[in-house]
Amino acid sequence: MYRMSPHILLALQAATNSATGFDQWQPGAWERADSGYRASVVLRPKAAWKELVLSWNVGREGEGSVKVLASAETADGWTKEFVMGEWGNSPDTLRTSLNDQGDEDGKVLTDTLVLTKPAVAVRVSVILKGGGPKVEWVGASFRDPEASLPNSEPNREAWGKVLEPPRLYQMDYPNGDKICSPTAVAMVLGYWAEALARPQLASDVPTECKAVFDPGWDGTGNWSFNVAFAGSKPGLRAMVSRLVSTSELEDWIVRGWPVVCSVSNGLLRGKGVADGNDGHLVVLVGFTPAGDPVFNDPGREVTRQTYLRSDFEAAWSRSGRTVYLIYPSLMRPPKPRFGNWPG
Repeated sequence: MYRMSPHILLALQAATNSATGFDQWQPGAWERADSGYRASVVLRPKAAWKELVLSWNVGREGEGSVKVLASAETADGWTKEFVMGEWGNSPDTLRTSLNDQGDEDGKVLTDTLVLTKPAVAVRVSVILKGGGPKVEWVGASFRDPEASLPNSEPNREAWGKVLEPPRLYQMDYPNGDKICSPTAVAMVLGYWAEALARPQLASDVPTECKAVFDPGWDGTGNWSFNVAFAGSKPGLRAMVSRLVSTSELEDWIVRGWPVVCSVSNGLLRGKGVADGNDGHLVVLVGFTPAGDPVFNDPGREVTRQTYLRSDFEAAWSRSGRTVYLIYPSLMRPPKPRFGNWPG
């Protein structure tokens, strides 16, 4: 029941620059642990990092939960294991982050491990509890917030191209002022349901809100939980990544694939300053002929919105240029310019 083929560390490496990177792993070779079965792997990106976000995709079959942990290797040795989340597909299974676990090495901010010193590696461990569900894939997104970003030429082939995911307004649903993330994900799932003629991929917003609610944060905005829900849909891959530039987003639009972007709502709307803790999730659907990004913005009653490129880039940088990448697992994504998604 628990035995899988030995884990495969895929050939993808972290980014060649020192700003961001991504690596992935298919777990296997489970060993008994006190609370279930455990599999681990050490990932060594090419550049040092100080921030880590993990993604996991698990099957919908099986009860129980998965607990995901990370330990970083710094110049002083390995840190303790930080809990990056516990996730189960059943509504009755514990799903939570754990914020109160900081020490001199770093802390977990809901879905992000933030270190006090650079690290060169991470040991990712998955504990399978209660007999399931099947762990299919784990991704690790690395970032050094102090590193300079490389230059990147825009992909003007995306300019003038606009995709048509369903348009959903978050205020049409309960707790509407707090559910931008699951509403944005629902738009992308609806897009793939229509594009692939697989209506079972679509998800209504209330169901998704219940699925991704994180009692450890008391909300539905946990990045890892949102992609875990999307990635539990059969045939879909979903991950959190931190990108380098808007040009990478243009590559996805050229491919015909929408992207969820994490932004500052105030900066996005051109206010010039962030409105405190004003994190917001929007769906990039295209670009105008002049290169300004076009969005399905779940926070606007008129959902289709165009914002200035400069305002978007300022707003997006507040999250470290965080995105949800959701796409069919059997389709090849655009070629990654900087190694920030599987190639």
